[in-house]
Amino acid sequence: MGRVLRGGVVGLTMLVAGTQMLGPQVHLFGQGMIGAGIATLYLSVFAAHSMFDPSLIDDKTTLALMIAVTCIRRLYRRSLQFVWWRAGNPRRF
Repeated sequence: MGRVLRGGVVGLTMLVAGTQMLGPQVHLFGQGMIGAGIATLYLSVFAAHSMFDPSLIDDKTTLALMIAVTCIRRLYRRSLQFVWWRAGNPRRF
């Protein structure tokens, strides 16, 4: 349980740090931090549900948390579009 909680705290910390870094000089690094934070939150929810024999959280709670993380991702959609476009088109740069 401690590992899953640490993963959630790290994910939220990365989201906050990435939001603070969305200035003009380190904008791309801030976007990367936000994306990594969202991925960490997804992984933490998945691990809490699937990686342990007696599941730490039930199905309904897992669904609610996954929807919440997806809503957070939607909030940062505009700032992450360039990162997702760049990852899909590596030959353009």
